[in-house]
Amino acid sequence: STENWARAEEEVRGIMKLIRRLFKVDIKQLVKDDFKLVVLGGRDRLPEDVVKMIDEAEEASKNGSRATLAMCFNYGGQQEIVRAAQRIAEEGIDPTTVTAEVFEQYLDHPDIPPCDIVVRTSGEQRLSNFMLWRSAYSEFLFLDKLWPEMQAGDVTAIVEEYNRRNRRFGG
Repeated sequence: STENWARAEEEVRGIMKLIRRLFKVDIKQLVKDDFKLVVLGGRDRLPEDVVKMIDEAEEASKNGSRATLAMCFNYGGQQEIVRAAQRIAEEGIDPTTVTAEVFEQYLDHPDIPPCDIVVRTSGEQRLSNFMLWRSAYSEFLFLDKLWPEMQAGDVTAIVEEYNRRNRRFGG
């Protein structure tokens, strides 16, 4: 997240190391498996080599049709909303014509739908500035496990829990 830059320098280096491994190893498999990759978030603070890896992965996967994987790097929900408002202002759109449907077309990658479920790891029970617009009607699941410890069985359990829920979208 954008807030992760405030962490200790060693921890930030560790996060960047994980991201580099992700793009060098794991993303290549997703491309082979016909997934499309979309990365949300600002690229302004990311190292140049990471930006290049993101650009290359998005380009290599742009025709993926099996599913779309949306990943957030240097992402902040408030910052995404601000960028959308800035885009609207830059286009000179009459503010009285801006609806929720119009606004969401100015979010980063507006083709990415709202979140069905937000899984928060590490035992924390807060959004921490994550997907504020897209999580308006999301289901939430809080886990004590740290993200790097997640395994395939955890994902299966998350999907099973989601399938047990009755979504009402505010109704």
